[in-house]
Amino acid sequence: MEKSSEFTCGYEDSAVWPISVLKHKELIFPEVHKEARLMALLAEKVKEANQDVFCRLPLCATVEAEALGASINLGDALAGPRMEKYVLTDIAELGRIRKIDLGKGRIKEVLDAVEELTGRGHVVSLNVEGAFTISNCIIDPSVFYKALKKDDKELNQFLNRLEENLILYINEGIKRGAKIISFADPNGNVNIVGPQLFTEMSNKFTLPLLRRFQKETSGAVMHLCGRLSLALIKTGLAEAKAITMGEESTYGEYIKKVISDFPDCKLIGNNCMNRAKMIEKSKRIWKIEIK
Repeated sequence: MEKSSEFTCGYEDSAVWPISVLKHKELIFPEVHKEARLMALLAEKVKEANQDVFCRLPLCATVEAEALGASINLGDALAGPRMEKYVLTDIAELGRIRKIDLGKGRIKEVLDAVEELTGRGHVVSLNVEGAFTISNCIIDPSVFYKALKKDDKELNQFLNRLEENLILYINEGIKRGAKIISFADPNGNVNIVGPQLFTEMSNKFTLPLLRRFQKETSGAVMHLCGRLSLALIKTGLAEAKAITMGEESTYGEYIKKVISDFPDCKLIGNNCMNRAKMIEKSKRIWKIEIK
């Protein structure tokens, strides 16, 4: 298989919703981020307006953090959910972070919405955030980064618990019907945190999570954000190998083909989920192999 480590992200504004969606009479903000029925309707209408291949949930990056105790402002139609204030001030307090209860709160509603959309015949992508993005909603990043550099015991225990929580969430999402786990960590971009912290987090959290996904799940594929997969490759933690897909089609159709025809290919990347509706002229998809 051909090898590659190139990816250029061109979708900085991909989270901006179409006007037709914002004006839909049943979509009231911020209620759409609270209730499964409205989450599903919003995801469906965004898919229709964008002529997308998949329904994507959740439509924010704060669900996991809120389930861990973060204070989240749900925003409005123009500014979606975001961190309101840090709930912790010291790394030692990370021991207070509770196990995620998948049976209550917005995370329950997301899972219910996944099941609802699957029941309607949609292919659902469950968006899952990484450790930097989740922790940045809970504690000041400067405190978190300092502890990461020091190999802090409390931080390591928190990352272990977070890994366990996300695996439980991912498995439940797949059980409810999600066929794609779209994994990204925008706050952990190597250009933001630097190669040292990126590598530390990858070895402590990201790679163990990916290995568990490969070992413990079936019937779904994990799509790594292209920025993340490329950073893993450039830091020597992974490599990408091309799988030739045959007939020219959209990137989204290629992802669905991987799920149905390549069950041993559990991690893909070096591309963007927001390109799902676009023709993939290269006629290939990139399998990510972690080292």
